[in-house]
Amino acid sequence: MAMFLSLNPLIPHLMYTGKELCVAVLKKVGRPMTAEEIWDFAKKNGMDKDTNLNGKRPWMTISAQMYVDIKERPGSQFLLTKPGTFYLKGLAYDNASESAQPTKNDNKEKEDETHKEIKLHPFLASFVRSDPHFYCYTKTIKAPSTSRSSRYKNRDTWRYPDIVGVHFVFEDPGSTRESFGLFKTMGQSLATIFSFELKTNITKNNVRECYFQAISNSSWANEGYLVAERIDDEALEELRSLNKSFGIGVILLNVDNVNESEILLQSSFNEYLDYGSIHKLSENADFKAFIDRVSKDINNEEATVEKYEQIKDRDELVGTYKRK
Repeated sequence: MAMFLSLNPLIPHLMYTGKELCVAVLKKVGRPMTAEEIWDFAKKNGMDKDTNLNGKRPWMTISAQMYVDIKERPGSQFLLTKPGTFYLKGLAYDNASESAQPTKNDNKEKEDETHKEIKLHPFLASFVRSDPHFYCYTKTIKAPSTSRSSRYKNRDTWRYPDIVGVHFVFEDPGSTRESFGLFKTMGQSLATIFSFELKTNITKNNVRECYFQAISNSSWANEGYLVAERIDDEALEELRSLNKSFGIGVILLNVDNVNESEILLQSSFNEYLDYGSIHKLSENADFKAFIDRVSKDINNEEATVEKYEQIKDRDELVGTYKRK
């Protein structure tokens, strides 16, 4: 961990990472803090000069690092005392350990929310199949199908997206067998891979957690999206800022008329897929089946439609989802 600037110019100056800065600040202050409060304290005390954090909103990078650390590392030293507020395990604070423990009601609400999110899948599949930006085939990814023990279940919800999708170049207007063959020869991309994280309701209280979950499980793809049925105005403003910093797009899903769903914020395009992450994600049977299917369809130059999510028409979707 970085401490002070060395007086010897030949000795390199070590820098705080985002997580190391959080540990140092939280130990000094001794109470739970938001990422923005941590950064403000660091600036006031000159600690910001000893970091490797860049950009206009470094507190967002800090928040992302802590969220991912909490969700993906069972032994994380950080804990959430409430949405957006972080503390350190093992440090005394009256409310921290109590509020960090989920109650039976919390677990029940989370389970109900998950069931509602699953019911949104057919709506998203229908929208992205017909929307001209996507024209993609989709597959639902069930995180519990991973070959890992139950203690990884919480982490897997942050590792795996809810739905993945693929658009094939050979289905583009004007595409011919010759042009597709040229793409192959030139080593150009033959498909676009999409990743989608679904939520029922995004508010100012859960917006960062939702967005960083989408970052955690969607950044491996060409384009990643956070999808929700409802997004309040304050959350949308925060999402605009997060989108500029991290590039995950946002879709507002219309369950009354799926064709009126809207891409509120466009995802940035990653030209190169993260094959290391794809290899790890392929431990999941659903994800592996999707990747294998995409590879076969590219080789065959034809989409095997029945192997992807089956699309329901508008009449079939009516009445399949009820709001709270």
